[in-house]
Amino acid sequence: MDEDKSAVSRQRNPEGGSEEIDLLELCAGIWRRRLLIVLCAFIGLAFGVAYAFLAPQVYRAEIRLYPPSASSLAELTSFSSVTSERAFALTNQYLRSTTVKRRLLNHPEVGELIDARYPDASENTRLEHLREAMKAVLPDARKGVEFTNVVFEWSDGDHAAQLANTWVALALSLSQAELLEDVLVEQSRQIDSIDNRIAAKKSLALYQIGNELLQLQDAFIIAKKNNFIEPVNLTTENLVAHNGTLSNVMVLRSLYLLGSRALSAEIEVLERRKRDPEAYIAELVLLKEEKTALEGIVPNPDKVVAANVDVAATPPEEAFRPRKMLVMAASLIFGGLAGLLFVMVGALIRVCPAKQ
Repeated sequence: MDEDKSAVSRQRNPEGGSEEIDLLELCAGIWRRRLLIVLCAFIGLAFGVAYAFLAPQVYRAEIRLYPPSASSLAELTSFSSVTSERAFALTNQYLRSTTVKRRLLNHPEVGELIDARYPDASENTRLEHLREAMKAVLPDARKGVEFTNVVFEWSDGDHAAQLANTWVALALSLSQAELLEDVLVEQSRQIDSIDNRIAAKKSLALYQIGNELLQLQDAFIIAKKNNFIEPVNLTTENLVAHNGTLSNVMVLRSLYLLGSRALSAEIEVLERRKRDPEAYIAELVLLKEEKTALEGIVPNPDKVVAANVDVAATPPEEAFRPRKMLVMAASLIFGGLAGLLFVMVGALIRVCPAKQ
């Protein structure tokens, strides 16, 4: 039985060798069809050239934003401790917010560009297209990136730069407005606090004046009934002389001993103070000066910067996509590889039957 198998094997391979492919013959077959490989490469290049020049051009406009300096926020430090990090984070928040994107859609200038590109699209569809075209790459401390890279991709270079600059301007404007609003709220809070302190001091002064006035009025009635017109003489001789009628020292110290004339004058003075208590409270003058100083501080919006723009976006000279040279080079390589693969398969098919 084993002898029969060996005979069959020798018939299939008379020389007793293994069924191996002759590489020299394979390479010779490929070399003979080298023009076909070159043709495939040029066909791939032709497709690449067609795509590179016929595909829609996409232009990219970029802007770099850096955190604001301390001097850019000096107008706000009178009322709140706004930091550069807080202002920059707020700007980045608005760059990625839907609010800014909707404002961009409704912008009188750039809104027309968006409508012209997507004339039949709904607002939500146009908003989605904007999200795809807009990108804000935030700072990354781990990679040492301290700036925000704002990117806008559009079918026209001039429009891409215009849209990018408008986008950043809207985000900066909203950030600035919120920072100023926070300052105005804090300013109003401090002014209200001063008003409350003024009201409290006035209320306390009026209470003290009213209390003292009641005592003087009661003393005036007592002095008048006792016919004490002038102040009672409280000398030792007088006390001894009138010991029978004025024996109580505490009574002698009572207000009515001042006499009705003096009491009437003090009542008149207190009545005048009651009508205008502010003129007699020294602390109110300082509080009013502090309030006036606060009210006189008006932050200048032109001096408040939420982020520093490195350089405004300019129209790009070349399209970002497609990258023509890269596309054509890749098409040439892939076309050549496809031709080589085709020729190799054909050579293998021809070599294998020859070996059999």
